[in-house]
Amino acid sequence: MAFIDNSKGIAIIFVVIGHVVYHCICGKNNSMAYTHPIFILLQSFHMPLFIFLSGILVSNQSQNFKEVMSFSYKKFRQLLVPFLIIGGALTIANGKGIETLLTSSMKSGYWFLLTLFELFILHSLKLLVQHEKKGNKLTFDVLLTIFTYLCLYSINELWGNTAIGGIVGIGHLCTYYPYFAVATIVKKCDYTDKLFESELFLTAALIVVFCKMILVRTGLNIAGYGFLLSLSYLYLCIAIMYRLEDTHNVVTNTLGYLGRNSLYIYVFHYFLIINTPLWFVQSFTNDNSLVLDIIIITIPTALIILLSLLFGNLIKECHTLHKIIFGR
Repeated sequence: MAFIDNSKGIAIIFVVIGHVVYHCICGKNNSMAYTHPIFILLQSFHMPLFIFLSGILVSNQSQNFKEVMSFSYKKFRQLLVPFLIIGGALTIANGKGIETLLTSSMKSGYWFLLTLFELFILHSLKLLVQHEKKGNKLTFDVLLTIFTYLCLYSINELWGNTAIGGIVGIGHLCTYYPYFAVATIVKKCDYTDKLFESELFLTAALIVVFCKMILVRTGLNIAGYGFLLSLSYLYLCIAIMYRLEDTHNVVTNTLGYLGRNSLYIYVFHYFLIINTPLWFVQSFTNDNSLVLDIIIITIPTALIILLSLLFGNLIKECHTLHKIIFGR
């Protein structure tokens, strides 16, 4: 499914842009990022997009205990080991103790790897329950998903602000589980193609986005609309890539390449942003010109992505190191 790789390419670009705005454009005054229109837009859906795509790709076949353990070990090697090695190196490089990586909510910027690992484990355990109960029906899957979310929500309410909650990253897990779960159910229903080629869903997503503009102007706030809006944004991104799946040009080929290498970009881009003196770009930005900001943001974003790919390719050439860090 080329449109998945292309969508992952868009997602990783948005992730890098978000961090460039936060750490470079806003400089030392990071709180300014939350008033920057580009950051506000990307913050609403770029990580849900990644999570949703991961849910689309994961298998829905029931698993026995041995298969669950094998799957868990594979994801541990792919996600948690880079989290510990690269995240640990960045934490130490910033003069902090390794416990900061484990206990802080943001995990030195690498919380996504831990959260994605936990989502995969929860999904695998759900498949194990289905295997033991000899059930693979949609109704059972939906009920089990709702039960899992209610458990996560309750745990977050009780222990979200405790040390254990910080180590587990229960806040992020509770926030992003719905996106992952919706994606797995869409795949289980074999509805992926129908969903993203649907004119009805495309129209509905556009209406949701348009209504958000009205809500902003009127100052109204509707409970749950943020989740619906982020689903609409990520749907539009994937639907566009789905319609361009058979189009082969420089743009789609580049997005596909970035998508296939998104793990390397994610792992190395944050390390580079934090340890590269890109703060100088702040002096070129203009609060009154969004177009100029976009142009300025493009330069460090492209540079960081290229350097991340370079780091990734260099480690690929060192097979032993690549095996240690990424388990491949």
